[in-house]
Amino acid sequence: MNKDFNRWEFIEKWLPNYSSDQDVAWSNDLSKYLAGEYDYQDPYDRGRINAIAEVCATAEDAQIELERVDCGLFLEALEAYQRQKEKINEC
Repeated sequence: MNKDFNRWEFIEKWLPNYSSDQDVAWSNDLSKYLAGEYDYQDPYDRGRINAIAEVCATAEDAQIELERVDCGLFLEALEAYQRQKEKINEC
């Protein structure tokens, strides 16, 4: 069975400390912002929106920031994957 590659499944599996990584949280915040999933009436959500606005003046800027963060996360996960494969090949 041919399964399509899923970048986020790969990141989740191979990124060290995935569940506590601040860039993963930032990516999630940016994704929710771009998808319009934040509730502007909720104080927590407003705080996240304000944090994004400090870095990103426009939705296009937020999209670029999301791609930058996601690419960095993928590269970090890929490096961890490669280190693991090298360890296996050394045995």
